[in-house]
Amino acid sequence: MGGLVLRYYLRYGAQPLPEDGSIPRLTWAGAANVANAILVATPLLLLGVGLYLTFRTNFGV
Repeated sequence: MGGLVLRYYLRYGAQPLPEDGSIPRLTWAGAANVANAILVATPLLLLGVGLYLTFRTNFGV
């Protein structure tokens, strides 16, 4: 869970979520405040989909 919070902070800084439910503007504002970040086993939806499609296409899984 901490990795997801870190990813949000790096991408959007301290800006809150918009009231209308849309995605905030990507500014990478939080990256200016972080020198190093290590993300271990942080769930990434698109990575999982990509791996699934790779294995399905190449190995018939």
